[in-house]
Amino acid sequence: GEEGYGKFVVETSSGETLRAAKGVLSVGAWANEVYGFEDLLKVERRVLHWFKPSDLELYRNLPVWIWQYETGSGKQGAALYGFPHQPGYSHAEGVKIARHGLGKDGSGGTKDNLFPESPNELDRDVEEGEIELMKSIVGPLLPTLAGESVATETCMYTMTPNEDFLVDLKPGGKVVYVSPCSGHGFKMVPCMGEIVADLAMNGRTEYDISFMGVEELRKWKGKGAK
Repeated sequence: GEEGYGKFVVETSSGETLRAAKGVLSVGAWANEVYGFEDLLKVERRVLHWFKPSDLELYRNLPVWIWQYETGSGKQGAALYGFPHQPGYSHAEGVKIARHGLGKDGSGGTKDNLFPESPNELDRDVEEGEIELMKSIVGPLLPTLAGESVATETCMYTMTPNEDFLVDLKPGGKVVYVSPCSGHGFKMVPCMGEIVADLAMNGRTEYDISFMGVEELRKWKGKGAK
């Protein structure tokens, strides 16, 4: 009985066809390809590290933390963040730590392929130089943590031109684009969930999301925002 029901169609890899009046697309690093945005968003390769501290007890009751520091070029904006020791989780003998923003060398890492053209081309191999770079950053701040590297993993940031989020309705109002991304979206999940539900159900929200729209991000792109 809903007007326009079935306009949003999804075909799954198993051959199933799903139909709905509206749909929400949140596809992370594949947003450019799925949304047809060309190069509006930028995929950024990031490395997660687990180091074995000299005294694990020191890290059992830490809060989740973030520490801003200067890069080698003297720029602010780079940050180190980490978590308390989490027994029972993957790489439990280590403590998880990673960087947000520029690296110590001003580039974000030691590799040239920090920004793959497609997420399918992400280099998931972590080199020894990347581990040593992280140790050189961690050492002066947390000397007891800059020890043995237990494990590394790679992930992807989906960066908007202004390093904010992307939330918008596709013209026609049947599809909600959402990418609460740029490496700092997780903590915004409750609010973003409410906004997306509003858009999907009502086509509008009481929150001001004008700065997160596609056209606004294109303006930032045109200004050469990094």
